[in-house]
Amino acid sequence: MYKLAWKYWGHIDSAPNNRSASLILYHLEHYINGAIMQTARIQRTRKNIDKNLREEMSSVKIAAYASRTRSRDFSLLRLYCDYHFYFDCIGQINKLLKRLCKELPSSDLKNIHTKFTEIFGEDIDLRDALEHIDERAINKKRGEPIAPIRDWGNFAGELFSFAGRGHAVNKQQLNKLTQIYEKIIDVLHRNYATQNQGFVLREQMEQRARQSKSLLRYLKKTGVI
Repeated sequence: MYKLAWKYWGHIDSAPNNRSASLILYHLEHYINGAIMQTARIQRTRKNIDKNLREEMSSVKIAAYASRTRSRDFSLLRLYCDYHFYFDCIGQINKLLKRLCKELPSSDLKNIHTKFTEIFGEDIDLRDALEHIDERAINKKRGEPIAPIRDWGNFAGELFSFAGRGHAVNKQQLNKLTQIYEKIIDVLHRNYATQNQGFVLREQMEQRARQSKSLLRYLKKTGVI
């Protein structure tokens, strides 16, 4: 989980009275954290479903089997909803990063956005399909006819499939996402925040405060004070 956006509030914007870039980063971090939370929720729900399935396979009591089957049905619904919000987060991250590139023209940020779409492009398309499921149900996309969809959402291990395409949600994908966010922060810090005098002064004051605390701990530990 990240709590970095506050540090750059008002220090990366294009004008003193403009907080657009700060707001974009603030919400971008929210959806990065949302994707982190959803990945953990999805993994927990999958483990519970697998556990229930193993118990059902070993059970000989029909009543207990039926009860667990109903519970599993709700677990599958919970899993579907968790996947849906994860892909919502990916879609919002894409929109916010694209907006940030416009607000702060930077080849570094544009390269990061290009990398993001290369990795998560199919997930962005899936988010669009899930958000406009009413249109897909009548075989249309943005008003244009499309081939009928046969796969409306299934689960296979770490994959969520839709329209015959599998979408992985796992630690590997999450690592790629967090690496992208850390690169965004690095660009904003290096190219924008460090050019802001107020940010530089605050960084210097915080560094001196950390040094003072470290010195105080050392003096106490050595018995000098």
